[in-house]
Amino acid sequence: MNHVLNITENNLFMDSFNLSQNTSGEDTVSHIITSAINVPSMLVAIVGNSLILAAILSTPSLRSPAILLLCNLAVSDLLVGLVIQPLFIVSVFHSTRLLLTGIWFILSNSACGISLCTLTAIAVDRFLALHYHLRYSTIVTSFRIKTFLTALWLMNFIFSGTVYFWSLRIFSLYLTIFVCLCLIISIFCYVRIFKIVRHQQKKIHCQHQAVNLPQGSTISNLLQLEKSAINSFLFFIVMVLFYIPVSTYLSLFITKNTWQSGWRVATTLVYINSSVNPFLYCWRIGDLRAAVLKTARKLFCRK
Repeated sequence: MNHVLNITENNLFMDSFNLSQNTSGEDTVSHIITSAINVPSMLVAIVGNSLILAAILSTPSLRSPAILLLCNLAVSDLLVGLVIQPLFIVSVFHSTRLLLTGIWFILSNSACGISLCTLTAIAVDRFLALHYHLRYSTIVTSFRIKTFLTALWLMNFIFSGTVYFWSLRIFSLYLTIFVCLCLIISIFCYVRIFKIVRHQQKKIHCQHQAVNLPQGSTISNLLQLEKSAINSFLFFIVMVLFYIPVSTYLSLFITKNTWQSGWRVATTLVYINSSVNPFLYCWRIGDLRAAVLKTARKLFCRK
């Protein structure tokens, strides 16, 4: 009996998400505008993240644990542009959209969960790099990062697929707790990073005042780590801004068990984040930008 009620709840959710295109002209216009925004965003996400991945795979010097996490973020963004956004567009207009919407729901929640977990892992990684500067290479290794990412993908897909046949209201509650937990961990790491950076800057300043020495390799490495931490904080802030609307609607579903028409717009904003990220990576990471430009020349400027 409970299983039947849960399936009914899921169907009601899908019906409330997929408002019939014949209900009103306003809904039809909303569908068209949403799809018109998703199509170019989808193409940019595919091309941009494909270039990022190709550049990383073709450049051995970009195989550090931090870049592996960034590579995983690009993979989840590529999944959004390559699979999730097309399913999202089709599910809005297709007459038999329940199955398509279910597949979209599972993949979308998995990709978003992976992206959020990866950004949280990046924050933890940057904190460890600064806090355990001399021991960082022994604590965080490529093998451990790959193991973590493999487990992350498996857990997200299994959880999203299981909860689809369980209870969406309970799932929404767990998802809200999960998002809050990731935010708390990330904020804690960046606050600690800020304190470490300020302490290191004061320490370096005092050393240079006491003894007028040129910057050594240790100081240069610390400056690079500080810049990397700032970059990851920028990626985190941009993602939070894109996720605020959909988090708000998720909270409304928990309290009122209803979805508003703006849910499509909020979901579209989450997807746009996947097309913005490659530009952020190239803007903030010089080595990656050079590798992407080199890869683009090889692919598009062959004589």
